[in-house]
Amino acid sequence: MATLKLLEEVYKMPLDDQVIKAAFGMNGAGRYGGQCGLIEGMLMFLGIWSSLQGMSYGQTQELCCSFAEKFEETFGSLLCSRLRPEAEISAKDPDHACEELKIRAILMDMDFLDNIEAQIGTGDM
Repeated sequence: MATLKLLEEVYKMPLDDQVIKAAFGMNGAGRYGGQCGLIEGMLMFLGIWSSLQGMSYGQTQELCCSFAEKFEETFGSLLCSRLRPEAEISAKDPDHACEELKIRAILMDMDFLDNIEAQIGTGDM
């Protein structure tokens, strides 16, 4: 959810309350250790953002796939349990347990979006 809230603010793209509520179950599938909420938040944001850019369903899928590959190459996995194997996966797991990872991932998210915006601006997209 941190990804969605930060990108919402940075890109001045208000998200509906239902989108934020839909994100409650993220963070490793409710702390189960599944797909990391950092990737899930960005994928949700990309879906909304790309639609506002006029991209098709297929273009959005390609964009999300490209981002997932970049995330996995950069961080080694898409799974919370692999990104933070030492973290306790429970409701009492502190939100700041992956603070450094969050910062690096969100900076990568913004770089990815900025590069896509630049490609759109030059007509390369």
